Amino acid sequence: MPVGQTGMTMGEGLLLSCVAGAVDGIGYVLLHVFTAHITGNTVHVGTGVGRADLGSAWRPALAIAAFVVGVGVGALVRDGCARAGWPARPVVMGLAGGLLLVFVAAGLGQGGASPGAGRLAILASSAALAMGCQNAVMPRVGGRRVRTYITGTMTELAEALVAAATGPAGGRAESLRRARDLLAVWITYLVGGVVSGAAGTRWGVAAALFPIAGLLAAIAVELRRWRSDEALGARALT
Repeated sequence: MPVGQTGMTMGEGLLLSCVAGAVDGIGYVLLHVFTAHITGNTVHVGTGVGRADLGSAWRPALAIAAFVVGVGVGALVRDGCARAGWPARPVVMGLAGGLLLVFVAAGLGQGGASPGAGRLAILASSAALAMGCQNAVMPRVGGRRVRTYITGTMTELAEALVAAATGPAGGRAESLRRARDLLAVWITYLVGGVVSGAAGTRWGVAAALFPIAGLLAAIAVELRRWRSDEALGARALT
């Protein structure tokens, strides 16, 4: 597969898009909050405040705060690893996976009972922190960084389709390829939502094991590439 500007393959970018769609879907199905983006949560907070229903506003507000903190933590870890010469992307993805394990453990710990406010806070914040961290990885597909939210991807997809249809003849094929890649990002995000919708309603928080497996697969690919690059660098010095 083609390698993006950050060294990650298109396949890895699509896998992480699927992970984000799955985690976002699990948060929506089980907690009624979005854990991979904050647009919908912002509206939830606003409408809750507007209805004077603060009881419905605190969970999306917490998810917003956790997501933003997660982005910052992920960026700090990524940059710290880069300075130390460590493989930054596997570490960041490992952190995201660890936070999702906290989500699973917190959910399984409640048994069959409905979660109280404290457990809901742990569930919402751990998943949102994980997705915030994942945004520090930043693979590129179709010339766009793959984030855990999809609105900008669909905006650029529409623009690429317009360019493919009406732009200069020499650039239409490239615009069409870009539109194809961006559509693939949306499709994999949708697939993640389908998986979480089906698994979340049947198995609850255990459905998060699917996106955790996706992160583990991406980590394995990244570590193999890092070791290969290290070996090449060592041979170049001899």
